[in-house]
Amino acid sequence: MYLKVILSSFEGEKIKLPLQYNYYVQSMIYKLLEKEMAEFLHEKGFELEKRRFKMFCFSQLMGNYKIYREKKEIVFDSQVDLYISSPMEEFLAQLSNSFLLNDNIKLCNNALVVKSVKIEKYSFEDTKVVVQTLAPVTVYSTLYKADGGKFTCYYNPIDKEFKKLVADNIYKKYKAYFEKEPINKEFSITAIGKPKLHVLNYKGILIKGYSGRFVLEGDRELIKLALNSGLGSKNSQGFGFIKLV
Repeated sequence: MYLKVILSSFEGEKIKLPLQYNYYVQSMIYKLLEKEMAEFLHEKGFELEKRRFKMFCFSQLMGNYKIYREKKEIVFDSQVDLYISSPMEEFLAQLSNSFLLNDNIKLCNNALVVKSVKIEKYSFEDTKVVVQTLAPVTVYSTLYKADGGKFTCYYNPIDKEFKKLVADNIYKKYKAYFEKEPINKEFSITAIGKPKLHVLNYKGILIKGYSGRFVLEGDRELIKLALNSGLGSKNSQGFGFIKLV
């Protein structure tokens, strides 16, 4: 399931944000949740093998904008659309209610008003679907240099490791969330055309991700979870949001 939220400024003012704005969207989401839910997701989440999955994802902001690189700023017109997905119905219900009940939504230094909130459920029967990213997909490994130092290796969708890590990630999310193994572990991802590379800065850390269209094929429950929780890693930081085409 996902929310589509349309936010607008007061009196048609521009919406000004840092070029790297993911942290501010994430902060807004946490502040709109009830305290117990926010603390559970922020401090714990769904644990498996020393990994913690937040089980929510959000898109990039959609709308007309201009980028001012010298100011490291992105300026939207007076309206933006935001998508937020999760398999947790209570999570989306809390967000929906908070968006509707708050007269003033703060996003970074912008005071915004909610024009509409809509909850949608994915419905599909096929075991093969085409999806479009609304936020870049990232997967990576932590490797070691000859001197023993660590470095992060981000993978391109053409790499075998990309496909393997995306599949492994969705298996682990399933097990962490449902507390059982998936009955059918068939899941694969294939890029359509050449995905676009994005390099984002999240709280001082550079993260590489790829956007584009992908074919997901396999078990419907795993595909559904990928749609609801996001593809790949760092979903709660604004990576991996996908939508059916």
